[in-house]
Amino acid sequence: MNEQLRQEVRFLTTRLGAMVREQSGGKVFSAIEVLRNVAKQIRQSPDPPLVEAKERAIQHLSPEEAAAVAHAFSLFFHLVNLCEERERVRRLHAHDRQGTGAPMSLRQTFSELRRQEVPAIAIKKLIESMHVEPVLTAHPTEAKRRSVLNHILRLGKTLDAACGDLSGPDAADIDSWIEALWLTDEVR
Repeated sequence: MNEQLRQEVRFLTTRLGAMVREQSGGKVFSAIEVLRNVAKQIRQSPDPPLVEAKERAIQHLSPEEAAAVAHAFSLFFHLVNLCEERERVRRLHAHDRQGTGAPMSLRQTFSELRRQEVPAIAIKKLIESMHVEPVLTAHPTEAKRRSVLNHILRLGKTLDAACGDLSGPDAADIDSWIEALWLTDEVR
């Protein structure tokens, strides 16, 4: 993870944490932190006592607290995905400015074929022998309610307007979009 992506993720998730603390209280925020730290430890070493500790932490939550914790984790992933998408766009723009094409892109592939002096007729024969069909898929975990999607898109535009200055005047706008996300149910 490069530094700009790391800073963006840290900034947004810290703002989300502040929003959770403000809207749901310290107990929910503490439960999130405990579960986040235990999950990290489980990923590094899936020991049964750690899994039991995670389960105990969850069992101590009321249904309302558990819903808030689940909502916070869901928003965490939405925010991290937003940051990763923004980083992907930055990388693609950087490749465009260099004129190299993104790795594994058609532009990069054809540049490499030209560099290797592969005859155009050979490429033409290969392309003519191919059968290409688009495949459209949807995964249920990627389904987002339109209002949630709109909030995320507006948050991305606000980040664009901040031009990397996450402490500037746009920080209040960022907080307002995170609050809107927090207050919006993810399912009807």
